[in-house]
Amino acid sequence: MAFIFVAVSGLANAYTRLDSISQLITTGYGQITLAKVVVLVGLGAIAWIIRTRISQSLTTSRTWIFARVASIELLVMGLAVALGVALASSAPPRIETQFTSIGESLLGFSYPPAPTVTSVVFGFRLDPLFFTGALIAAGLYCFGVARLRSRGDTWPIGRTISWLLGISVVIWCTNSGIATYSQVSVSLHMTEHMVMAMFAPILLVLGAPATLALRAIKPSHGNERGPREWLVWFLHSWPTRILTNPFYVFFIYVIGLYGLYLTPAFGWLMGSHVGHVYMQLHFLFAGYLFYWIIIGIDPRPKPLPYWGRFMLLLMAISVHGFFAVILMMSTDLSLAPEWYSIVRPPWVTDLLADSETGGQIAWALAEIPSVLVMVVISIQWARNDDRESKRNDRQADRDGNAEMNAYNDRLAQLAEHDRRNS
Repeated sequence: MAFIFVAVSGLANAYTRLDSISQLITTGYGQITLAKVVVLVGLGAIAWIIRTRISQSLTTSRTWIFARVASIELLVMGLAVALGVALASSAPPRIETQFTSIGESLLGFSYPPAPTVTSVVFGFRLDPLFFTGALIAAGLYCFGVARLRSRGDTWPIGRTISWLLGISVVIWCTNSGIATYSQVSVSLHMTEHMVMAMFAPILLVLGAPATLALRAIKPSHGNERGPREWLVWFLHSWPTRILTNPFYVFFIYVIGLYGLYLTPAFGWLMGSHVGHVYMQLHFLFAGYLFYWIIIGIDPRPKPLPYWGRFMLLLMAISVHGFFAVILMMSTDLSLAPEWYSIVRPPWVTDLLADSETGGQIAWALAEIPSVLVMVVISIQWARNDDRESKRNDRQADRDGNAEMNAYNDRLAQLAEHDRRNS
C-alpha cells in the first residue's frame, strides 16, 4: 500500500509540471519521468517476487538466489535515485499562465463560462489525486471479485455495481465540470457537497469492500500477521469502536455542516488546494461512516439496532434540513464571502442569492438519499426478521420446541399458583 501511495504521489507531482500528456514523450522532462515510472514498476515487481516466492522458500542452498535478486534490486534502486536527481535538475516544460485578475490567479485557471448542463455534467478537469485513487480502489475491488470467481465462489453482482457506481460518482465530483464550478459558486459547491457526502458513500457502503477483502485475501501462515489479520484487527479495534460510535458519527456530521459552513473555516479552506482536498475527503469520510453504521454490510464492533438506525437517520435529516433553512431564510448571510467575492466570475451577480440557491439545493438533494436509505433499512430489517424466524424454526425442529414448551409450563405453574392462593 505504501508503494502505491508513493507511486501515485510521484505521478501527481509530475502531472502538475506538464501542460499535456504528449509532453511525456516530446520533452526530456517527460522522458525521464517515463523512465522513472518503468524503474518504479520494476522495483515493485522485484519486491513482490522476493516477498511472495523467494522469502517463503528460503533455505541455505537457495540463499544465492536471494542475494542475486537483492543485488539486482539495489542496482535498480540506484538507477531510480539517479533518475530522480536528473529529474530534479531538469526544467519542467509547463509554462505558467499569466492571468488578468486576482481571482483567476488564486484559482489557478481562467473563469469558466456561465454554467450549462453540458459544462457542469460533462466538463472535465483532471484531479490526479482523486482520479488515481478512485481507479486504484476500483481495480482492487475488481481484483478481489476475480479472485473469488477463480476459486468458484460467488459475489453478488449488485455489490460490484454499487461499488463501481460509487467510484464513478467520486470521479465525477472531483474531475468533472462541477469540481471547477464549485470553486466559484456557492450553489454549485453545495451540489458537489451533497453528491460527495450522500450519494457516493451510500453506493460505496453497499459495495461491502471489507467483506470482499475478508473473503478474497488468504489467511497468513504461522505467527505472522498478514493483510487479512490486520483488517480483522482493525474492524474490531478500539479506534473503529470510536469511529462507529453513533454519537461521534453524528458529531462530525454536524461539525461538517455548521462548524464548516457557518464559520470562517469555509473561506479559509477554500483559499488553498490542500484545504479544498481536505473538505472533499471530509465529506466522503463522514458520509461513509454515517451510512456504514446505518445500512452497512461490512462487520463493525457493535451494530446498531434497526430502530436506532431509523432514529439516527431522522436526527440527521432534521439537522440537515435546519441548516438548509438557515441558508434559504437568511437575508444577510452568504457563505465564505471573503473567498467567493474575490473569485466571483461575471455571471455570479449576487452572492446572497447564490447562497440561498445553495440552501435550496441542499434541501432538495438531501431528500433523495434519505428516502433511499429508509427503504434500504426497511428491507434489511424485514430480511433480518425473516432470518431470525427461520433460525427459531430450525431450533424448534431440533429440540421439539423446548423453549416454547418451557415457557408454557412456566405460565401454567403461575396460573396454578394464583388459583391456589385465590
